[in-house]
Amino acid sequence: MKKLLLLTLVAASLTSCNTTTHVLVGQKRAAIAPESVKIYIQPPKKFEQVAIVDANSVNTFRLTQQGAMDATLARLKHAAAALGANGILLNNVGNAPFATITQGSAYGTANAVAYGNSAYANFSGNSMAMTSTLMMKTAGGMAIYVIEE
Repeated sequence: MKKLLLLTLVAASLTSCNTTTHVLVGQKRAAIAPESVKIYIQPPKKFEQVAIVDANSVNTFRLTQQGAMDATLARLKHAAAALGANGILLNNVGNAPFATITQGSAYGTANAVAYGNSAYANFSGNSMAMTSTLMMKTAGGMAIYVIEE
């Protein structure tokens, strides 16, 4: 029963995290293919701002840090492409917690001995708890329409 509750809570926390967001700050254009969107670390020569975009790696189930970042950048490209932006000027990359899981167990023994009208009891036990924080990759930047590189 405890495992079922734990799995339900984890599933709820995984599905409640928004994986991409955007805020328009410029003109939206016709959507393009996500493969056409380039990531920029330095601004190109001439561009127009389209939107502030953010993404994370929640629900990508990637086992490596690089895999999680690749999935996050792919989500950024999809968000930018849907707005008609052909570039993303990346300005923040990092890690953030998205779920904390605590699991515990306890056991004990009790011995009781009765002597006539008296009883003696001995109780002993141990308990253990473990908490894990699940991390996600995050990335954000400005979706841009590049006019000249």
